[in-house]
Amino acid sequence: MQVRRSDRLISHQRFFHGESVSANGDRDVAWFTPKGREKTEQDWRNDQARAVALRLQLPVQGSGETNAATLILLNAHTGDIDFTLPDPPAGLIWQKVLDTADATFRPDGGPGSSNAAAMAVSGRSLICLRAVAPAA
Repeated sequence: MQVRRSDRLISHQRFFHGESVSANGDRDVAWFTPKGREKTEQDWRNDQARAVALRLQLPVQGSGETNAATLILLNAHTGDIDFTLPDPPAGLIWQKVLDTADATFRPDGGPGSSNAAAMAVSGRSLICLRAVAPAA
């Protein structure tokens, strides 16, 4: 519940429509395969697929052109699946804020930020990442 309340994208009060929110064409909602590419109609029809990534993104109003983004990696398979992460908005890195497979994980328990291009998600679990500014 804490993650949901603290993330303005997860608790957003309007529907996302796939609208462009950045100069590079990123949309407010996008779905990805574990290989890091946007899902196609054929991907959606694959009844063997057991994993998906969801990116929610909004432009931040005010100074600077930084986007707020949240990435959710979902694995319904019994085994671990490696996800290739889509790039975070310019100047930001992904920070893990939730890992349902790790009972000891605490979002405030360490840096948790990563420039990693990939991440393993344990079977039948999800990981939630938030785009943040890198530590100085």
